[in-house]
Amino acid sequence: MRAAPPNLPLVAPALGAVFGLATLLVLLAVAPLSLVVGDRAAKAGLSATEVSGTVWRGRLADAAYRGLRLGEVRLGVSPLSLLAGRPRLGFKGEAAAGAARLGRGAVE
Repeated sequence: MRAAPPNLPLVAPALGAVFGLATLLVLLAVAPLSLVVGDRAAKAGLSATEVSGTVWRGRLADAAYRGLRLGEVRLGVSPLSLLAGRPRLGFKGEAAAGAARLGRGAVE
């Protein structure tokens, strides 16, 4: 006796979902920091002459926060906070170190 063929209609959507999730994770892994430190950060008073790196490990050159010069700042985003839709940036710079959460047009 032959075994029954696999139920392909159920397998295809599952494979599509796995592929979609894998694609999303890859895009998040290589996303440029400028996507997170964009308009929201500028509205909150954060500026930099250059933004480089990824959201996981990035750098702000000649950064300033509301007029306070921070110099070069290295920062990264917490993966869980990004998935929750409220990016939490950990940072370390010449003038300060800590963490900030980017909310709706403000730094919390």
